[in-house]
Amino acid sequence: MCAMSVSVVSNTIARYSLLILLFLLPFFVFPVSWITVAQDKALLSVLLLSIAFFSYTIGRLVAGFAIVPRHVILFSALLLPVCYALSALFSGASVDSYVSGLGDQGTVTSILFLSLLLSLTASLFSGHNKPTRLPVLTLLAGGSVLLLFQVLRPVFFSDFTFGGVLAGSASSLVGGWNDLGIVAGFFLIASSTLAREYTLAYWRRICLGVLGILAALMILIVAESEIWFAISTIFFFLAGLTLVHTRTQLYKNMLRAASLPLALAFTSLLFALGTSAYFSHLPRAFQITHTEVRPSWQTTFDLGKKVFDGGNALFGTGPATFSDQWGLSKPLAVNQSNFWNTEFNSGVGLIPTAFVTAGYFGVLAWTSLLLAILYRVFVTIRLPSEKDFLHQALLASALLLVWFHVSGSPSFAVSCILFFVLGLIVAHDTSDMHAMWRVAVSVRSRRGMLAGVLGLLIVGAVCASSYATARALISNTFVSKSSVDYAAGKGLPHSLELIQTALVWYPSNSFAHRAAVEAGLVKLQQLMQQGDASNSAQLQTTLEQTITDGISAVSINSKDYQNWLALAALYQQLANIGISGASQHALGAFKKAAAVNPTNPVPLLNAAYLTLTLGDATSAVAYLNAALGLKPDLASGYYLRSQAKEILGESQDAIADAQKAISLAENDPIGWYNLGTILYAQNDYADAISVLQKAISLQSDYSNAYFLLSLSLERSGQSSAAIEAMQKVLSLNPGDQTVVQALAQLEIATSTTTKKP
Repeated sequence: MCAMSVSVVSNTIARYSLLILLFLLPFFVFPVSWITVAQDKALLSVLLLSIAFFSYTIGRLVAGFAIVPRHVILFSALLLPVCYALSALFSGASVDSYVSGLGDQGTVTSILFLSLLLSLTASLFSGHNKPTRLPVLTLLAGGSVLLLFQVLRPVFFSDFTFGGVLAGSASSLVGGWNDLGIVAGFFLIASSTLAREYTLAYWRRICLGVLGILAALMILIVAESEIWFAISTIFFFLAGLTLVHTRTQLYKNMLRAASLPLALAFTSLLFALGTSAYFSHLPRAFQITHTEVRPSWQTTFDLGKKVFDGGNALFGTGPATFSDQWGLSKPLAVNQSNFWNTEFNSGVGLIPTAFVTAGYFGVLAWTSLLLAILYRVFVTIRLPSEKDFLHQALLASALLLVWFHVSGSPSFAVSCILFFVLGLIVAHDTSDMHAMWRVAVSVRSRRGMLAGVLGLLIVGAVCASSYATARALISNTFVSKSSVDYAAGKGLPHSLELIQTALVWYPSNSFAHRAAVEAGLVKLQQLMQQGDASNSAQLQTTLEQTITDGISAVSINSKDYQNWLALAALYQQLANIGISGASQHALGAFKKAAAVNPTNPVPLLNAAYLTLTLGDATSAVAYLNAALGLKPDLASGYYLRSQAKEILGESQDAIADAQKAISLAENDPIGWYNLGTILYAQNDYADAISVLQKAISLQSDYSNAYFLLSLSLERSGQSSAAIEAMQKVLSLNPGDQTVVQALAQLEIATSTTTKKP
């Protein structure tokens, strides 16, 4: 086969790999519950992008040259992976900043793949006769499959979950519920704009119209006013662009040309203003409620300011580290909400988040790309040519998707669509070969050698990124499968085997190491309960491996407080079985967790519980005071502090804390029982009886509450009721000798009292 044929075949493979990706991206998922939608999209993208890239590279090497589009959007996009890599390298971030097994798009490798998608799209679909139409129609075809299923699902497929992928009604094949609305907005704008192109076949225009109707229905169901406002703004822009293009025609002709985008703009605006009104009139099957919570603009700005003022202005805290910064500096007012223990992986939007995590380099990269897009819009307005509806569709769709990357945190699939559209804009603008650079790849010239070296660096980066991302994704799926299988009753050995397989795939997976610690703790408890001397070797091996996993987790990512909590839980378990020094190690790990996440009361709460079990009530109160300072409505904090203060002899404060715990969790029987124990210790038997009866009313089989109630009744002179309560304890714990003896003593005391003259 000649060199030219090899080049053509390679380019064809690369082009069709991208087309397959575009078609499958909107709806492709693995029908298993242990792989998330984000991981599905990431695995698909890594596989097909790698095939496309290496096929394209082989074709260019055989041909001896590469064609590079000369476009400001392309060059701006290529800054992104460079700036992210520099941020990760010089900020001292962990390996999680480079690669993620969760399908996030904030890591170095994710940004590299997005830029690679843009670059390949721009190179493979440029220089041909209307090359951008086929990939656009391919993506719209995939979108038709997505929207058809999602629109019909509430009525016909409500119980169909794709093996557990769609966990609830507010779930989608493209990502989150809001992601579905954003993608539907993209398809509405693209289809309605392309349908105006009269050169398309009539049946294709009909299909585009149907797709637009499906997209509009989907946005109605999602019912997010922000999406409608964004769509309305984009349609007003398209109407204005049409009026500019037809400004030399009659006024009547201008309005006729702009009638469709104007009608859609006003209709979208009406839906935006009346979202809550029309939502209540939808059929009940389509009234799907969903709330998306994320940090506000002000909170994101404040976190960024702290990063910049803290000496990390140049490189930020590192890619994909927003959750760490959130734990360090989140507003304490958040702790009063239901989302106090939620870890946010991004701020108000994906792009503003990059300003926090990637510093000035993130600002440089994203600002350059945004300015390049705005410059292309300005050029389109200033220099309108013929009615190029394909170009209008691409530009308008890009503006919509950029909007939601600034004001929201869309999924990896939505980001892929954005970068694909930007790549098509570049390809469309450089269809003229005069807008391309021909770069020779040869050892016969310095320029060719330099291009070859640069190409090798890019190939190496893509190879390493593909390999690392695939390993991380597969590793995390094994961890998730271990959890799902254990919940399904397949046993601990099976789950441990899956976790070890995950670590073989990706040893730097702190999530897998943390899961290994949790599973190891369960296995240790099982072995200790067996009490078989023959298990001593297995017990020692499990103990050593679990400790190794705990230390590995914090070594890989010491800024993740959950890794420290897992290690602390391990040491606390060792302390319970009498291992010398384990308590001090557990307390040290809790302090580390509190240091890396000082706005979360959980590490302090756990440290208080540990010190209380060690008999140090004074230290426990100090930890609890700090925890309650972070979250004053923490019921468990008052519960523990009441016990600590009772030990210290501060009875009135103990009762006040126990009552506060009850007021915060009125339906928790443990809180009522706790107050009952304190009242009993203070000889307040009447109140103790009332409180314990409340605990029993909340949990009818609460044997401890019945036992203490029996004692309180006996002390208050209600012997018959005391016997009845103790008999209930015995029925709940048949054969318990302590209860049998207590009941016998009550009966003897009652009979003695009865026989007295």
